[in-house]
Amino acid sequence: MIDSIDPESPRWSADLLLLHGAWVGPSPWGRVAGAMAQRGWRCHLLDLRAAAREAGTDWIGGARAAVAGLDAPAIAIGHGAGGLVALALAAGPEVRGAVAVAPLAEGLRTLASLGDRLRLRLPGGRLDPPAPGHPVFAGLPAEEAARIAAALAPEPGSFARWIDATAAGLPAPRVPALLLAQEDDPHARPVAVEVLARGLGADFALLPGGHWALAGQRIDAWATRVHRWIVQRLGAELMVLRGDEDLRDD
Repeated sequence: MIDSIDPESPRWSADLLLLHGAWVGPSPWGRVAGAMAQRGWRCHLLDLRAAAREAGTDWIGGARAAVAGLDAPAIAIGHGAGGLVALALAAGPEVRGAVAVAPLAEGLRTLASLGDRLRLRLPGGRLDPPAPGHPVFAGLPAEEAARIAAALAPEPGSFARWIDATAAGLPAPRVPALLLAQEDDPHARPVAVEVLARGLGADFALLPGGHWALAGQRIDAWATRVHRWIVQRLGAELMVLRGDEDLRDD
């Protein structure tokens, strides 16, 4: 249900909980987890489907149960539908901070056509993943885009309806939160993500790339942007001081 990657040299008293989005499991977080481990973070890659089944609830309840089982406080970092989970956790006492990467601010509107959304209401309806060549894979090398596309699988209609309900009812975060959009992302349009950030009173950042930028091969600059935000907003209270560490934020 959860895989953990230990830091090369622990620097922080909180861990990162990495939450995947629709159609796929935790694997797209692999490069980010490696980059953040180099920066001193212990990373936990959570399978939200398995966590929800074990807790007998939805993705948010599954994530809450997973956080309760960690040995250290957590900072939630979620992608797509996982970004909605991260923001939901940020409204409660479970996490110290949250980063929502490409959160689905418009719910299903950018994931499925009107006809598909209507069919999702029927018994057996399902939310199909984007096909290879879809603009959602913009910015990725062809081989990497093909690898991700091959790993995607449909989600049930009940999950699709959960996306809409969650996106429409997000409460304001009680802890520092960052909403991060990608310039060429058709599923989490930057303008919609920025409007959501303002409505929630959260921070907003815009980075180059498409929806799956976090799975790209050149992840260092992307990881540095997220790391710096955490350090600037929470670093002083989370840093583990030993006297010999590199105190730079990058």
